[in-house]
Amino acid sequence: MLKFCSYDSENHCIVDHNEYIDELWIKSINSIEDIDKLVEITGISKVILKNSLDPEEQSRLTIRNEYVLAVINAPILKENDAFDTIPVVIIITDKHFVTMCRTENDVTAIYKFFNYKLYDINIEEKEHFLLHLLYSTSKSFVENINIIVKKLNLLEQELFNATKNEDVIKVMNLQKSMTLFTMALYGNANVIEKLKKIRDGHFQNNLFYADKMDTELLDDVNIEHKQAFEMVNTYSKILTDMMQSVGSMISNNQNKFMKFLSNITLLLTIPMLFSSFWGMNVKIPWEGTLTGFIFICGASLLVTGTIFGVLWKKDLLR
Repeated sequence: MLKFCSYDSENHCIVDHNEYIDELWIKSINSIEDIDKLVEITGISKVILKNSLDPEEQSRLTIRNEYVLAVINAPILKENDAFDTIPVVIIITDKHFVTMCRTENDVTAIYKFFNYKLYDINIEEKEHFLLHLLYSTSKSFVENINIIVKKLNLLEQELFNATKNEDVIKVMNLQKSMTLFTMALYGNANVIEKLKKIRDGHFQNNLFYADKMDTELLDDVNIEHKQAFEMVNTYSKILTDMMQSVGSMISNNQNKFMKFLSNITLLLTIPMLFSSFWGMNVKIPWEGTLTGFIFICGASLLVTGTIFGVLWKKDLLR
């Protein structure tokens, strides 16, 4: 489904339109179904548009005389409380600014970016609008990393209290999310670096002008991206260390349990030894007497209790 939007500078908000006119922001919510219409509007090859929507597509910035095509990866929160990244395709022509995404759920998550302050956004200045989208994407990475950190703090306490398989799986999912974020941020950095080269005049294009590039906003994009990158690197290391600690805790708990079982087996063996000696088919003292039975039971309990006390004192039964 296609949506046509413009920016209301008086009320500082994005306004939806029912029909297409030039100089609008075109949002494609289910881009696979909209491919033919987008080919007609933008004039870009259908193959290029389809390839750009590949879920495994890497972030990149392609500059041609007829269009500028950018692919960036943005974070999303999935239904199972896990995190992932999806490609967002941005197409700039002389009359259009188009954003494409594969599914409605993903797009709903992505376009919440524009809940941030929009006071200086101008959709007609496409260079400016692209930088805002990049800034919002980096900001969203920071927000999602903070959510992961909060989940991590809660899981850390649970893991210290009692290590459960469910908690270990949750930590593994968070670790996977951080890995996906790292890959996405690496790719987005390439787009930002190419935009810097455009600003510095290394690329010439009739759609992208270096003098229209907001230097301050581009620097803000770079700073926000670096913050997200540093955060994801830091907490990825923390997650790796935590997984190693969890593995050590599980191994230690297993060793303690096996030691406990060994000591219990030792205590149970002592009465068995006494009963075995006096149960042999040979002449033994107190055979057939109640006194002998009481003596044997008392002696086995005394020895067992003594060994139990020694083991307890050495903290081998806790």
